[in-house]
Amino acid sequence: IDGKEVTVLGFVQNKKFILVSISDKITTNFPPFLELSHRLPTVHEKIKGELRLICQNIVQFTGLENSPIVAEFKVTARGQIYLIEFMPEIGGEYLADYLIPEFYEYDYFKNYVNLLTGNPISQIDNRKLKKKSIQSQICFIAPPDGLSMFTSITKSELDSENKVFLEQKLKEIGTQVNTRDGNACRVQVVGITSSNQIKPEELDKNVRNVYNAKFESIKS
Repeated sequence: IDGKEVTVLGFVQNKKFILVSISDKITTNFPPFLELSHRLPTVHEKIKGELRLICQNIVQFTGLENSPIVAEFKVTARGQIYLIEFMPEIGGEYLADYLIPEFYEYDYFKNYVNLLTGNPISQIDNRKLKKKSIQSQICFIAPPDGLSMFTSITKSELDSENKVFLEQKLKEIGTQVNTRDGNACRVQVVGITSSNQIKPEELDKNVRNVYNAKFESIKS
């Protein structure tokens, strides 16, 4: 199915689905489709209500009562929505612990504790969000398709309008990496917030220019 992927995070409390975030997911164009970026805000704001309703219907159908939720969808150019995955788990890929607190100023894990202890879960105040003119991304540096050696990574300066809120090395230089291993082959993760009005894909490109990683192909 040709389309754009989105990741939905939320909670189910007393059989009611509570939406936390809808982020855009960017992957490689080769299998196993490594996750390269997660972006907020989503470009699919118009279908937020429909995604919330789908998640609520799944909750009712499955009988879930209290749980964190991660759901993946694909959205076509015509706006058709296809469910990929719906899991009762905490959001990974640095979403729950970094991206959501950075962009929304929302404490995901405090509300997870509220869920576990039977206390009310707070919801994100979208009115405050509309006053902000920012975008945030989690960006992963991944090797080219196939087997290669991670040989170097050089970092240059970002401009002052960009804030790095996460910077973590995932692989040591000199490590062999294979894209067949999936997301485990990625070598660096960067979280960035921008206060300017550039397009999300341009911000992503800037990050990859700043964190310039090099790989040497290895014939298998």
